[in-house]
Amino acid sequence: MFTTSFVGTNQATLSYLTANQGGTSAGFNAAIATATKPTAGVIFDSLSSYPSLVKIVPVQASSSKLLGVGMRVIGWNSYNNTALWIPTILGEFSLGYTSGSLAAVGSDYYLNSIVSQAGTPSANTYSPATTDAASTSPCSALIDMVGSQLVQVQFKDSGNNATFGAYWATL
Repeated sequence: MFTTSFVGTNQATLSYLTANQGGTSAGFNAAIATATKPTAGVIFDSLSSYPSLVKIVPVQASSSKLLGVGMRVIGWNSYNNTALWIPTILGEFSLGYTSGSLAAVGSDYYLNSIVSQAGTPSANTYSPATTDAASTSPCSALIDMVGSQLVQVQFKDSGNNATFGAYWATL
């Protein structure tokens, strides 16, 4: 007798990271080992579930098209359950826009271009600015969390004058 089986991925439910800056006009905050558990910009913090991927949809809280916009994703693990937290850069991305006005829902303005930076781990990115003629679909990144206990997101722009946030889900 034959049985039918189905292989698939659970459907993600997006959560929201409250808008934050997390960097400076000169770049991102340093990702160095620390004795203090990171809290700013943390989107995933769990020792009881073990997802392998995180999907991130970056947004900004301004309709202005900014220069030098970037996003860095950092994974953190505690050493032997002590107070020492060790970072791993999971990805670094340039974010941008195309012509026209930014698509928005409420006060969330969606970026529509994302590019992985050279020298950082690769990630699957969806950059509709290259395929969507209307340029209204939001960009996103699907990032391997490589066993991280915490996942932190940092943002920057060249003027250091905007706030950003992110919709995210683990898979």
